Amino acid sequence: MAEDERWWVHDNEKEEGSSKETVEDAMNKAEAEKIQREEEMAEARHELELARIEAEKKQLGAKDSGSEEPRVDSEGDGEEVAQPPMVTGNSGVLGLWWLSEGEAIVVAITSVLAIAVGVIWTLGVISAPEYTLTTATIEADGGEEWMLAEAIISGDGENGTGWFEHDVSGWYEDCYTDDEGYEWCDSYWVQEYECYADLYLKWSVDGTEYDGWAYTPSIVTGYRCLEIMEDYYQIGDTLSFWHISSDPSDYQVFSVRFDSSEGTFWEETLWHWVDGNTLYSEYVCEAELRVTYDDAEGGGYYTSWVADGEWGGNYRLFQPSDVSCISGFAEELGDGQPIEVMVNRDEAYMVGFTPMNFYQLTWICCVPIFVLLAIVTLVFSRLSNTPPGAYVTNKGVYYHQGYDGNDVVIINNQYGRRWGLGGSNRGHRRTRRISSGRGSSGRSRSSGGGRSTRGSSGGGGRSSGGGRSSGGGRSGGGRGRR
Repeated sequence: MAEDERWWVHDNEKEEGSSKETVEDAMNKAEAEKIQREEEMAEARHELELARIEAEKKQLGAKDSGSEEPRVDSEGDGEEVAQPPMVTGNSGVLGLWWLSEGEAIVVAITSVLAIAVGVIWTLGVISAPEYTLTTATIEADGGEEWMLAEAIISGDGENGTGWFEHDVSGWYEDCYTDDEGYEWCDSYWVQEYECYADLYLKWSVDGTEYDGWAYTPSIVTGYRCLEIMEDYYQIGDTLSFWHISSDPSDYQVFSVRFDSSEGTFWEETLWHWVDGNTLYSEYVCEAELRVTYDDAEGGGYYTSWVADGEWGGNYRLFQPSDVSCISGFAEELGDGQPIEVMVNRDEAYMVGFTPMNFYQLTWICCVPIFVLLAIVTLVFSRLSNTPPGAYVTNKGVYYHQGYDGNDVVIINNQYGRRWGLGGSNRGHRRTRRISSGRGSSGRSRSSGGGRSTRGSSGGGGRSSGGGRSSGGGRSGGGRGRR
């Protein structure tokens, strides 16, 4: 009766044993599936790496594919490392392995240009004209005859001679640009006055009375200057001037010019300047000369202006003086007077002012620049290439040995030119072959992104459904990747 009364105890023990067996079977099944997935993932990675290596071999071609065959690590641990693709090259241009066709063209152009410039500039220097020092004769015959005379400043303070003062003060700017390119301007006020006089002159020649106006040079000062002009040019004072001997009504006062029939002329200009309350005068005499000289080669004569080879045009002689100088200047440099000039056939120049030859000026700077350009181009094309048998890393250095498989190797088939990280660069990483003692006959992979359970497809084939079996859940605590 006791055993019959406790029948439920035996039933519970039986159910408990059956439940333990079910849990153990499920865990074993999950572990088996986990191992299977890991094996499949390892196999997939291995096949993907092999496919990538084969694709790179096809892209690089027959030459480079031979250098990329994987080698087995000497430690025998099953590891395979990609061999670095060595730089290949041929004989290049003219036997120079480092000179490609494009570089050869550039070097040839710069070399020819340097030689051409050197030859042209050298010939220009050699053919530069030579100037000979010679004594020429000034041609200044004829022209009007000018006479020096005296005139009286006339007026009554209201009519005739007048004196004038103008306030020309104003703001001025002084601008400059700093190192950063900004323009800065300083404004300042300048107090200035301009003063001058209009003189009414009267003179007499051979009993005939003449009159006319003369306008003085102006002065500019920082203070009032009207009284200075009134004191310097007073009514009743005499003033020297020049008039034509045959026509006294034709006169010159503050700016005088004597012309000759040959073209030679002399000029005198009066200037005023102020120091304190005192007005001073300064005369400046100038002349442009036409000369005649022997033709040493042809036996004749040349007549030409004395030219200025530095500034162009005719050379203008310049002579300042405290007193009137035009009379002595015209006499010293008058008709028939000798003067030394530098001549080249029909060209005459003042001594020290012959034209500088263009090729002489530029030979020193231009020819060496072009020669240096050709040398730099040749050297740059050499240094920017890597010798065959080496390889280049992304750090810009190359090695002949010691490749560890970690650097990104830049592939190059154009005589070792470093193309940088763009273009034809390939990354090579270590590849490890994973071997396993477990069989793979029961492995399967789905093409739709999920894996089927073991046994749903035989012989490791792919399932066509693409979905996960067994309810689509994740088993064994494994981590899935999307």
